[in-house]
Amino acid sequence: MNEYYDTTAKKIVDFLIGFFGVIIFLVLMYGLAILISINYDIDQYLLMFFLLVDAIIPILVGIISFPMKRMYIGIGIFSSYLIPLLIGGACFIALIGLSSTGGFF
Repeated sequence: MNEYYDTTAKKIVDFLIGFFGVIIFLVLMYGLAILISINYDIDQYLLMFFLLVDAIIPILVGIISFPMKRMYIGIGIFSSYLIPLLIGGACFIALIGLSSTGGFF
């Protein structure tokens, strides 16, 4: 383990920086994309590509920060993508399980 993480508080702070930093980054980039698309006549596919690239950037930062000193930032970044997927999957399974025919309705 790194000598940087001598207390649990440093681990928690780095995890929260990674977790909420991704959310703040994506919200800011989404707002920037909307402003650009309003002010300039940009194709919808180019805007979707821009948002996709913006979603990939934090994953790359997490991969890069993992072998470095502050690996809990990387764990927080991966958790910010994994937790919504798990919640969405649980809701999807609950919706399928509530119907009598095995479908949605």
